[in-house]
Amino acid sequence: TPNADLLEGIAEIKLFPNPARDKIFLTCENCNGSKFSLRLLDATGRSLRDFTGIIGAGEIQELDIRNLPSGVYWVRSSENGMRFLKKIMIE
Repeated sequence: TPNADLLEGIAEIKLFPNPARDKIFLTCENCNGSKFSLRLLDATGRSLRDFTGIIGAGEIQELDIRNLPSGVYWVRSSENGMRFLKKIMIE
């Protein structure tokens, strides 16, 4: 099942699958053409990749995580005063 976190109670964000291999998917239940900006961090907090786009309610965005070694990573966003931090595993 997808893992969900809240962006300050405004938008429900889901990232799945977890653990992942080559890609992860992003959905937002309460978004309506909302801009997103996510940063992928390694376990030490080093920035590895940035993802940006626009997502509407029920839409799915694909995020490419190919060529990353197996391990624990964090997906972070702090857009428009909203904060989101989610741990993901890459196999």
